[in-house]
Amino acid sequence: GPLFLLNGDHDPPKTSDQVRLFCNESSIKSADYKVTVAEDKTTETNTGLDKIADAGLRWGNPESQHTFYGVYPIPTDNSLKESTVLTGTIPAVQDYEESTKSDGSYVFAPNMDYAYMVAKTVVKKPNEIGENVFLKFTPIATAVEIELKNNANESGTTYNFREIHLSSSNHYLSGSFTANLDNMA
Repeated sequence: GPLFLLNGDHDPPKTSDQVRLFCNESSIKSADYKVTVAEDKTTETNTGLDKIADAGLRWGNPESQHTFYGVYPIPTDNSLKESTVLTGTIPAVQDYEESTKSDGSYVFAPNMDYAYMVAKTVVKKPNEIGENVFLKFTPIATAVEIELKNNANESGTTYNFREIHLSSSNHYLSGSFTANLDNMA
């Protein structure tokens, strides 16, 4: 299903999601933005981005092609500030939110701080300064939400889970990574 980015209007309140944008051809190469989401949450399209600092990206030479890159969430290091290289770490042990549904099942929602998504779009030649740039974010890491149902047998015996391990025989599930967004299609 779609990943809906947050406006900050959730219960309980959470900070709004933020993205970092980078454009080597821009007069300001990198800026961080708050995501603005449409009130209609049935759409996968966000209505826009609001700059966090005083200045956002600025068009460079209006006669030249501009390549824009984006990353969600904002990296904690200097990734995507001076180049198209993104670095990050997905920890093996992560925080999660636990809740209980009305049927007694438990839901363990993942920490979305590690659900990295990236975007790249090329604007051949801007028609006018201030033209909108559309970014389509693609997941490069995913999150898993686990729901456990404790189906007691007729005698009322229940079972307690002590731990759950996720494993893969051919993909790393955690650790450090480096991705050059210039290599994206």
